[in-house]
Amino acid sequence: RELVLCCALSPAQVALYECALTQLKREHSGGSMHLHAVMALRVICSSGVAPATAPDDSEPPCPPRPPSEQPQPPLSSKLALLFGLLPQFVAAGDRAVVVSQFKATLDALQRGFESLGLGVLRVDGSVTPAARQDLVDRFNRPHSADSVFLLSSRAGGTGFNLTSANRLILFDPDWNPAIDEQAIARVYRPGQEREVYIWRLYSTSTIEEKMFERQIFKNDLTSDVVADSGAAVKLDPQSMRDIFAYNRG
Repeated sequence: RELVLCCALSPAQVALYECALTQLKREHSGGSMHLHAVMALRVICSSGVAPATAPDDSEPPCPPRPPSEQPQPPLSSKLALLFGLLPQFVAAGDRAVVVSQFKATLDALQRGFESLGLGVLRVDGSVTPAARQDLVDRFNRPHSADSVFLLSSRAGGTGFNLTSANRLILFDPDWNPAIDEQAIARVYRPGQEREVYIWRLYSTSTIEEKMFERQIFKNDLTSDVVADSGAAVKLDPQSMRDIFAYNRG
């Protein structure tokens, strides 16, 4: 069962998001700046923390949140939602894999779950291949005290069997839907004996919603490109403007 959980940005996220958009509009450096802006907007949607700005930024950065300041509830509405919902399912006997692309998000998730008294294991790019399997085995152990497995989508796309979990949370979307499908296959695979729930979290009216829209049509687009190998796939100027927009309504 797949559920799409749509989250409005928190007030703190709105301020950071609009600040980042304002900086982008003042820049005229083209492609490389746009790529940096895309990543900055995605990090704000995910963790609620303003990322570091590019070295050549001429405008002052949006104010980041000092690591020592952890307001309650979290600045990210998605974090607040997950910290509110997931402990209830864990208490009922469910176990979860939470997938994100961003280190800042994994850090925030780990701090939050541990503060709630949940056992947490984590695999990201800093974990060696040998240590990864040890963590997987520990998580899959019967009656394991670790109920949440944090997984970087860049480190654990394939080769992980996490069928002891019956809930998988895709915390932030990817432009490539195959990345999300690979993550889902960590729990929804041969050996799974329970009903699996997939939660897809998106920040509404943001770049994440536009990524979700493009995921929906990705397979059709791929089919068209395969059928016409000479086709060029480009975003027109209006589509680019739509990506860098935020509608409070």
